[in-house]
Amino acid sequence: MAGVARTEALPAVGAYAEARVYPAAGRSGTLTRDVAQFAGAQRWELEEMHTEEGRLDEVFRAITLPDTVKHPAAA
Repeated sequence: MAGVARTEALPAVGAYAEARVYPAAGRSGTLTRDVAQFAGAQRWELEEMHTEEGRLDEVFRAITLPDTVKHPAAA
């Protein structure tokens, strides 16, 4: 699916399938809409859809990584 970097199948719960979908760079703003449209075209019934702004480990790296990169000294 266009706009998706990768997917992760999660353990099924009863008759329900569950997946985690990761957006391609620059596509996070449209991912929910794109997945809903794709599911509708496939005639899949969506029970729920959730959006996570970021996982804690990813947020931590994004915040701390710039501090670990050495910058050249100003001349």
